[in-house]
Amino acid sequence: MTHVNYDCPEKFVPYINGCLDVLGLWKFPDLELTVVMEPTITGGAHGYCWGDTEEVEVEIATDKVAMDELCLTIAHELIHAKQYASGVLDDMNWKGKCYRDTKYTELPWEEEAFKKEEEVMMKAIEIVRRKI
Repeated sequence: MTHVNYDCPEKFVPYINGCLDVLGLWKFPDLELTVVMEPTITGGAHGYCWGDTEEVEVEIATDKVAMDELCLTIAHELIHAKQYASGVLDDMNWKGKCYRDTKYTELPWEEEAFKKEEEVMMKAIEIVRRKI
């Protein structure tokens, strides 16, 4: 079972776990997932994710971000976490093909994350609501 290190306010843990449920991220027995939330992160993005099939780190910026945008960013970055954990994303390689010279908006892992983020967010919110 995936081991998760939460370096974030406790109020976000149920939502993060809901995203993990939706994405099936609990099923990776050797995965160490770290979720860090800080006011700002390097590069000025809302979030980053990097890793491999054994260890993935997600960073989320919280400063001056509305709650719905924050939840969407968490979902987006956890989609990337699944991509790394499953091995379809490896650095700048997607399913074995290198995309180093591809525009950000045309990267296949970003296209997938943007396509699925809202659905993951809404399902995770529903999971949290059912547990209240």
